[in-house]
Amino acid sequence: MKNIIRKVIYYFEMEINFFYDYLRFKKHYGKLGKLKNSDQSSAWLLQDCHRIEKALTLPNPRRNFGRAVLERLIGNIHVHQNIAGKDKYYYFALSALELYKSYHLEQWGSLPDFYNELVSTIDKNDFIDLENKVDNRSFALLDHENVNFIDMCESRFSCRDYNLDKKVSSKLIEKAVRTSIKTPSVCNRQHWKIHIFEGDKLKELLALQNGNTGFGDKVPYLAVVTSNLNSFYAPIERYQQYVDGGMFSMSFIYSLHSLGVASCALNWSATVTADLKLHKLPYFEENESVVMFIAFGYPNDNASYALSTRKDLNEIINIH
Repeated sequence: MKNIIRKVIYYFEMEINFFYDYLRFKKHYGKLGKLKNSDQSSAWLLQDCHRIEKALTLPNPRRNFGRAVLERLIGNIHVHQNIAGKDKYYYFALSALELYKSYHLEQWGSLPDFYNELVSTIDKNDFIDLENKVDNRSFALLDHENVNFIDMCESRFSCRDYNLDKKVSSKLIEKAVRTSIKTPSVCNRQHWKIHIFEGDKLKELLALQNGNTGFGDKVPYLAVVTSNLNSFYAPIERYQQYVDGGMFSMSFIYSLHSLGVASCALNWSATVTADLKLHKLPYFEENESVVMFIAFGYPNDNASYALSTRKDLNEIINIH
Protein backbone atom coordinates (compact mmCIF):
# COMPACT_ATOMS: atom_id res chain seq x y z
CA MET A 1 0.00 0.00 0.00
CA LYS A 2 2.83 2.41 0.87
CA ASN A 3 4.45 1.77 -2.51
CA ILE A 4 1.18 2.61 -4.26
CA ILE A 5 0.87 5.87 -2.29
CA ARG A 6 4.49 6.78 -3.17
CA LYS A 7 3.81 6.16 -6.86
CA VAL A 8 0.64 8.29 -6.75
CA ILE A 9 2.51 11.11 -5.01
CA TYR A 10 5.35 10.87 -7.54
CA TYR A 11 2.96 10.88 -10.51
CA PHE A 12 0.92 13.84 -9.21
CA GLU A 13 3.84 15.70 -7.61
CA MET A 14 3.31 18.86 -9.66
CA GLU A 15 -0.44 18.96 -8.96
CA ILE A 16 0.05 18.35 -5.24
CA ASN A 17 2.57 21.21 -4.94
CA PHE A 18 0.43 23.63 -6.96
CA PHE A 19 -2.64 22.75 -4.89
CA TYR A 20 -0.68 23.22 -1.66
CA ASP A 21 0.46 26.69 -2.77
CA TYR A 22 -3.09 27.55 -3.85
CA LEU A 23 -4.55 26.60 -0.47
CA ARG A 24 -1.88 28.56 1.46
CA PHE A 25 -2.38 31.70 -0.61
CA LYS A 26 -6.18 31.47 -0.49
CA LYS A 27 -6.12 31.10 3.28
CA HIS A 28 -3.89 34.09 4.03
CA TYR A 29 -4.32 36.78 1.38
CA GLY A 30 -6.31 39.85 2.38
CA LYS A 31 -9.39 40.25 0.22
CA LEU A 32 -10.92 43.72 0.39
CA GLY A 33 -13.99 43.77 2.61
CA LYS A 34 -12.83 40.64 4.45
CA LEU A 35 -9.72 41.86 6.25
CA LYS A 36 -9.05 39.77 9.33
CA ASN A 37 -5.83 41.07 10.87
CA SER A 38 -3.46 44.04 11.04
CA ASP A 39 -1.04 42.55 8.51
CA GLN A 40 -3.77 42.62 5.89
CA SER A 41 -5.16 46.04 6.78
CA SER A 42 -1.71 47.70 7.07
CA ALA A 43 -0.77 46.31 3.64
CA TRP A 44 -3.84 48.00 2.16
CA LEU A 45 -2.97 51.26 3.91
CA LEU A 46 0.62 51.18 2.66
CA GLN A 47 -0.54 50.41 -0.85
CA ASP A 48 -3.01 53.30 -1.12
CA CYS A 49 -0.67 55.76 0.61
CA HIS A 50 1.86 54.84 -2.05
CA ARG A 51 -0.72 55.47 -4.78
CA ILE A 52 -1.22 59.00 -3.52
CA GLU A 53 2.54 59.63 -3.24
CA LYS A 54 3.10 58.10 -6.68
CA ALA A 55 0.45 60.34 -8.26
CA LEU A 56 2.22 63.42 -6.87
CA THR A 57 5.44 62.44 -8.65
CA LEU A 58 3.79 62.42 -12.09
CA PRO A 59 4.77 65.20 -14.51
CA ASN A 60 1.29 66.75 -14.41
CA PRO A 61 -0.88 65.45 -11.54
CA ARG A 62 -4.56 65.76 -12.31
CA ARG A 63 -6.58 68.09 -10.11
CA ASN A 64 -8.99 66.32 -7.74
CA PHE A 65 -7.45 62.93 -8.63
CA GLY A 66 -7.88 59.72 -6.70
CA ARG A 67 -11.41 59.77 -5.32
CA ALA A 68 -11.71 55.97 -5.42
CA VAL A 69 -8.31 55.58 -3.73
CA LEU A 70 -9.23 58.06 -0.98
CA GLU A 71 -12.56 56.34 -0.36
CA ARG A 72 -10.84 52.97 -0.03
CA LEU A 73 -8.00 54.40 2.08
CA ILE A 74 -10.31 56.08 4.57
CA GLY A 75 -12.55 53.01 4.75
CA ASN A 76 -9.50 50.89 5.55
CA ILE A 77 -8.25 53.46 8.07
CA HIS A 78 -11.37 52.72 10.09
CA VAL A 79 -11.01 48.97 9.57
CA HIS A 80 -7.39 49.10 10.69
CA GLN A 81 -8.24 51.25 13.69
CA ASN A 82 -10.79 48.66 14.82
CA ILE A 83 -8.22 45.88 14.44
CA ALA A 84 -4.98 47.48 15.64
CA GLY A 85 -5.86 50.85 17.13
CA LYS A 86 -4.13 54.10 16.24
CA ASP A 87 -0.71 52.68 15.49
CA LYS A 88 2.02 53.94 13.13
CA TYR A 89 0.18 52.68 10.04
CA TYR A 90 -2.90 54.62 11.06
CA TYR A 91 -0.88 57.83 11.31
CA PHE A 92 1.08 57.04 8.17
CA ALA A 93 -2.25 56.90 6.31
CA LEU A 94 -3.25 60.24 7.83
CA SER A 95 0.04 61.74 6.66
CA ALA A 96 -0.82 60.68 3.09
CA LEU A 97 -4.16 62.48 3.41
CA GLU A 98 -2.33 65.59 4.64
CA LEU A 99 0.08 65.31 1.70
CA TYR A 100 -2.89 65.17 -0.68
CA LYS A 101 -4.40 68.21 1.03
CA SER A 102 -1.24 70.34 1.08
CA TYR A 103 -0.46 69.59 -2.56
CA HIS A 104 -3.95 70.62 -3.73
CA LEU A 105 -3.88 73.81 -1.69
CA GLU A 106 -0.41 74.69 -2.96
CA GLN A 107 -1.14 73.94 -6.62
CA TRP A 108 -4.78 74.92 -7.01
CA GLY A 109 -5.77 76.76 -3.83
CA SER A 110 -8.73 74.49 -3.04
CA LEU A 111 -9.70 70.94 -2.18
CA PRO A 112 -12.26 68.72 -3.88
CA ASP A 113 -15.59 68.57 -2.03
CA PHE A 114 -15.32 64.81 -1.65
CA TYR A 115 -12.03 65.19 0.30
CA ASN A 116 -13.60 67.18 3.12
CA GLU A 117 -16.59 64.85 3.20
CA LEU A 118 -14.44 61.73 3.47
CA VAL A 119 -11.96 63.14 5.98
CA SER A 120 -14.79 64.32 8.24
CA THR A 121 -15.17 60.72 9.42
CA ILE A 122 -11.71 60.88 11.06
CA ASP A 123 -11.07 62.46 14.46
CA LYS A 124 -9.64 65.94 13.76
CA ASN A 125 -7.44 65.76 16.85
CA ASP A 126 -5.44 62.94 15.23
CA PHE A 127 -4.17 65.35 12.58
CA ILE A 128 -2.90 67.89 15.13
CA ASP A 129 -0.02 65.83 16.52
CA LEU A 130 0.78 64.17 13.21
CA GLU A 131 4.34 65.52 12.90
CA ASN A 132 5.32 63.74 16.10
CA LYS A 133 3.80 60.47 14.93
CA VAL A 134 5.29 60.06 11.45
CA ASP A 135 8.60 60.93 9.80
CA ASN A 136 8.47 63.99 7.57
CA ARG A 137 7.58 63.02 4.02
CA SER A 138 9.81 64.37 1.27
CA PHE A 139 11.12 63.52 -2.18
CA ALA A 140 14.84 63.03 -2.73
CA LEU A 141 17.17 62.68 -5.71
CA LEU A 142 19.98 60.13 -5.86
CA ASP A 143 23.53 61.41 -5.59
CA HIS A 144 24.94 59.46 -8.53
CA GLU A 145 28.43 60.91 -8.07
CA ASN A 146 29.17 58.86 -4.96
CA VAL A 147 27.81 55.49 -6.06
CA ASN A 148 30.12 52.82 -7.49
CA PHE A 149 27.66 49.97 -7.60
CA ILE A 150 29.06 48.23 -10.69
CA ASP A 151 32.45 47.52 -9.14
CA MET A 152 30.79 46.17 -6.02
CA CYS A 153 28.58 43.80 -8.03
CA GLU A 154 31.49 42.59 -10.17
CA SER A 155 33.56 41.77 -7.08
CA ARG A 156 30.98 39.55 -5.37
CA PHE A 157 31.02 35.73 -5.53
CA SER A 158 29.22 33.06 -3.51
CA CYS A 159 31.19 31.76 -0.54
CA ARG A 160 31.06 28.23 0.87
CA ASP A 161 34.04 28.39 3.24
CA TYR A 162 33.52 30.56 6.34
CA ASN A 163 35.56 31.46 9.39
CA LEU A 164 33.49 30.01 12.23
CA ASP A 165 35.54 31.86 14.85
CA LYS A 166 34.91 35.34 13.49
CA LYS A 167 31.58 36.75 14.62
CA VAL A 168 29.35 39.08 12.62
CA SER A 169 27.98 41.67 15.02
CA SER A 170 24.25 42.18 15.41
CA LYS A 171 24.77 45.88 14.62
CA LEU A 172 26.31 45.02 11.26
CA ILE A 173 23.46 42.62 10.43
CA GLU A 174 20.93 45.29 11.38
CA LYS A 175 22.73 47.79 9.15
CA ALA A 176 22.54 45.39 6.19
CA VAL A 177 18.84 44.77 6.81
CA ARG A 178 18.11 48.48 7.25
CA THR A 179 19.65 49.16 3.84
CA SER A 180 17.68 46.28 2.30
CA ILE A 181 14.38 47.76 3.47
CA LYS A 182 14.86 50.35 0.70
CA THR A 183 14.14 47.58 -1.84
CA PRO A 184 11.11 48.28 -4.07
CA SER A 185 7.99 46.24 -3.34
CA VAL A 186 4.52 46.06 -4.81
CA CYS A 187 2.77 49.30 -3.82
CA ASN A 188 5.36 49.76 -1.05
CA ARG A 189 3.81 47.01 1.08
CA GLN A 190 7.22 45.80 2.36
CA HIS A 191 5.83 42.35 3.11
CA TRP A 192 9.17 40.65 3.72
CA LYS A 193 10.70 39.40 6.95
CA ILE A 194 14.19 38.12 7.61
CA HIS A 195 15.02 35.59 10.33
CA ILE A 196 18.63 35.15 11.47
CA PHE A 197 19.82 31.82 12.88
CA GLU A 198 23.03 30.30 14.22
CA GLY A 199 24.07 27.23 16.17
CA ASP A 200 21.71 24.26 16.51
CA LYS A 201 18.73 26.16 15.10
CA LEU A 202 20.72 26.85 11.94
CA LYS A 203 21.58 23.15 11.59
CA GLU A 204 17.93 22.23 12.10
CA LEU A 205 16.91 24.45 9.18
CA LEU A 206 19.74 23.47 6.84
CA ALA A 207 18.69 19.84 7.28
CA LEU A 208 15.49 20.75 5.40
CA GLN A 209 17.33 22.44 2.52
CA ASN A 210 18.82 20.50 -0.36
CA GLY A 211 21.67 22.75 -1.54
CA ASN A 212 24.17 22.93 1.33
CA THR A 213 25.78 19.50 1.05
CA GLY A 214 29.51 19.62 1.72
CA PHE A 215 29.60 23.00 3.44
CA GLY A 216 26.51 23.24 5.67
CA ASP A 217 28.64 22.50 8.75
CA LYS A 218 30.81 25.51 7.89
CA VAL A 219 27.95 28.05 7.82
CA PRO A 220 28.06 30.38 10.86
CA TYR A 221 24.88 32.36 10.11
CA LEU A 222 21.71 31.68 8.17
CA ALA A 223 19.13 34.21 7.03
CA VAL A 224 15.68 33.00 6.02
CA VAL A 225 13.76 35.52 3.94
CA THR A 226 9.98 35.15 4.07
CA SER A 227 6.98 36.95 2.66
CA ASN A 228 3.79 37.71 4.59
CA LEU A 229 0.86 36.36 2.57
CA ASN A 230 -1.50 38.63 4.50
CA SER A 231 -0.03 41.52 2.53
CA PHE A 232 -1.65 40.45 -0.75
CA TYR A 233 -5.22 40.98 -1.81
CA ALA A 234 -5.96 39.14 -5.07
CA PRO A 235 -5.10 35.83 -6.77
CA ILE A 236 -3.19 37.73 -9.49
CA GLU A 237 -0.57 38.50 -6.81
CA ARG A 238 0.15 34.86 -6.03
CA TYR A 239 3.76 35.11 -7.33
CA GLN A 240 4.53 38.59 -6.03
CA GLN A 241 5.88 37.12 -2.79
CA TYR A 242 8.80 35.63 -4.71
CA VAL A 243 9.38 38.64 -6.97
CA ASP A 244 9.64 41.15 -4.13
CA GLY A 245 11.20 38.67 -1.70
CA GLY A 246 13.86 37.83 -4.29
CA MET A 247 14.72 41.50 -4.77
CA PHE A 248 14.93 42.00 -1.01
CA SER A 249 17.21 38.96 -0.74
CA MET A 250 19.56 40.37 -3.40
CA SER A 251 19.65 43.71 -1.61
CA PHE A 252 20.60 41.94 1.62
CA ILE A 253 23.34 39.97 -0.16
CA TYR A 254 24.80 43.12 -1.71
CA SER A 255 24.50 44.99 1.58
CA LEU A 256 26.45 42.25 3.36
CA HIS A 257 29.09 42.31 0.61
CA SER A 258 29.47 46.09 0.92
CA LEU A 259 30.18 45.55 4.62
CA GLY A 260 32.80 42.85 4.01
CA VAL A 261 30.60 39.84 4.78
CA ALA A 262 30.41 36.92 2.33
CA SER A 263 27.23 34.99 1.52
CA CYS A 264 25.67 32.22 -0.52
CA ALA A 265 22.05 32.16 -1.70
CA LEU A 266 20.34 28.81 -1.04
CA ASN A 267 17.12 27.96 -2.82
CA TRP A 268 13.91 26.94 -1.10
CA SER A 269 12.54 24.83 -3.96
CA ALA A 270 10.96 22.60 -1.38
CA THR A 271 8.40 19.83 -1.39
CA VAL A 272 5.14 20.11 0.50
CA THR A 273 6.61 17.78 3.13
CA ALA A 274 9.67 19.97 3.70
CA ASP A 275 7.58 23.16 3.84
CA LEU A 276 5.19 21.60 6.35
CA LYS A 277 8.13 20.49 8.51
CA LEU A 278 9.55 24.01 8.40
CA HIS A 279 6.25 25.57 9.45
CA LYS A 280 6.00 23.18 12.39
CA LEU A 281 9.13 24.80 13.81
CA PRO A 282 8.47 27.64 16.29
CA TYR A 283 10.26 30.30 14.23
CA PHE A 284 7.74 31.12 11.50
CA GLU A 285 4.13 32.24 11.38
CA GLU A 286 1.74 30.16 9.30
CA ASN A 287 1.18 33.08 6.93
CA GLU A 288 4.91 33.41 6.14
CA SER A 289 5.99 31.98 2.80
CA VAL A 290 9.70 31.16 2.57
CA VAL A 291 11.49 32.80 -0.37
CA MET A 292 15.06 31.62 0.20
CA PHE A 293 17.83 30.81 2.66
CA ILE A 294 21.04 32.87 2.71
CA ALA A 295 24.20 31.51 4.33
CA PHE A 296 26.59 34.25 5.43
CA GLY A 297 29.64 35.07 7.52
CA TYR A 298 33.24 36.19 7.23
CA PRO A 299 35.16 34.05 4.73
CA ASN A 300 38.30 32.10 5.55
CA ASP A 301 41.43 33.83 4.28
CA ASN A 302 42.21 30.92 1.96
CA ALA A 303 38.63 30.39 0.76
CA SER A 304 38.14 29.51 -2.91
CA TYR A 305 35.34 30.95 -5.03
CA ALA A 306 33.62 29.54 -8.10
CA LEU A 307 34.13 32.12 -10.87
CA SER A 308 31.03 30.82 -12.62
CA THR A 309 30.88 31.51 -16.35
CA ARG A 310 28.21 34.00 -17.30
CA LYS A 311 26.23 34.08 -20.52
CA ASP A 312 27.21 36.61 -23.16
CA LEU A 313 25.36 39.90 -23.12
CA ASN A 314 23.75 39.22 -26.49
CA GLU A 315 22.16 36.06 -25.07
CA ILE A 316 20.46 38.07 -22.34
CA ILE A 317 19.45 41.41 -23.81
CA ASN A 318 16.96 42.28 -26.52
CA ILE A 319 16.56 45.98 -27.19
CA HIS A 320 13.30 46.52 -29.06
